[in-house]
Amino acid sequence: MTDQAVENAGNPKASPEPACFPELAPMYALNCLSPQERAWVEQQMLDCPDLADDMVQQQMIVAAMAYDAELPIELEPRLPALKNQLFDRLQLDLPAEPSLETPMSGFVPFFAMRSSQLNWLDAPVPKVKIALIYADETTREKVGLLRAEADMVYPRHRHGGTEEIYMLSGDLTLEGIVYHGGDYIRSASGSTHGEAYSREGCMFFFRSSMDDDYS
Repeated sequence: MTDQAVENAGNPKASPEPACFPELAPMYALNCLSPQERAWVEQQMLDCPDLADDMVQQQMIVAAMAYDAELPIELEPRLPALKNQLFDRLQLDLPAEPSLETPMSGFVPFFAMRSSQLNWLDAPVPKVKIALIYADETTREKVGLLRAEADMVYPRHRHGGTEEIYMLSGDLTLEGIVYHGGDYIRSASGSTHGEAYSREGCMFFFRSSMDDDYS
C-alpha cells in the first residue's frame, strides 16, 4: 500500500489516489460518489481529456442500463465489463449467465424479457449469434432471436418440432425464396429443408425445437 493510501485509510475525507480512477468512474456516472471523490475524478478529467471522453461513454452506458435503451454498436462490448465493475463495487452477485444449452425458464404464468437483458452468444454456425429468450424442457420448445452477418450459410436440418420464423430485418433465402422483414415462415415437425443463406445479414424471431437434427 502506498503512503498516500495509508493516509487516506485513516482519513475518509482524503482524496483517492490516482490508481482509483477506473474504479470510481462507473460510480461517478451513477452519481454515487462523495463530494471529495467527485472533485478528484473531475480534476482527473480536466487534466486528461481522454478520461473525459471515456466518462461520457460510461454515462451513456449507465443511462442505457437504467432505461433499457439501445447503445451505439461500438459501445455494446463495454456493457458486460461495466456491469461487473458496478456489481463488484456494490458487493452484489451478478445473475448467472444463460447459455444456448440451458433453458432460461420452465413453465411460468407470465414471463417477460427486456431488450437490454438479451444475451447474444455465438452459435455453432459461423457468422450467427443467438439470444435465447425462453426454453421449456417438457415441451422441448425454445424461443429466441437469431442475428446473422452478411454471407451467412445455415446448414440443412430436420425439424424435431414445428419451427416458426418471423423476419425482423435483412434477407434470408430458403428453398430458393428470399424473405425480408415482416415475412413469416413455418416448417412442420419432421420436415427438412436445405441450406439457408443471407446475403446482407438478417435478424429474425424464432420458435423451434431443441431436438432439431443437423446430421
